[in-house]
Order: sequence, then structure tokens, then C-alpha cells
Amino acid sequence: MKINILDFFMATLQLAFIVLKICGVINWSWWVVLMPILFIVVIYIAARLFVWWAKRYTKRRTIKTPWD
Repeated sequence: MKINILDFFMATLQLAFIVLKICGVINWSWWVVLMPILFIVVIYIAARLFVWWAKRYTKRRTIKTPWD
């Protein structure tokens, strides 16, 4: 599994936010604390949906009809 710099940065930021929240240094809501991981999940889901749609669209476009 290949880890790129964005994944490493988001994981480090996520860990830092969780530690700061648990130690009481920051008084943010958990939505803000968990935002880096939610950001990655949303981007991943959007990319998967786009790839699924693109495959489906190109498959539909390449189907030959009997009158072609």
C-alpha cells in the first residue's frame, strides 16, 4: 500500500487534533476535530463515484445497436 504525502499529513493532523482535544488544550467540537479524516473519506467516496459513473457512461456509449 502506497502512502502519499497528503495521507501522511492528514493522519498526523488528525492525531494531533485528537490528542489536543483529549488533553483539554482545545475546546473544539468533535466535528471540527474529526474534519481531516472526514475530508479524506468524502474525497475518496466522490472519486469512487466518479470512476463508477465514467465506466458506466463509456460502457453505455460503446454499445452497438442493431441498426448501426
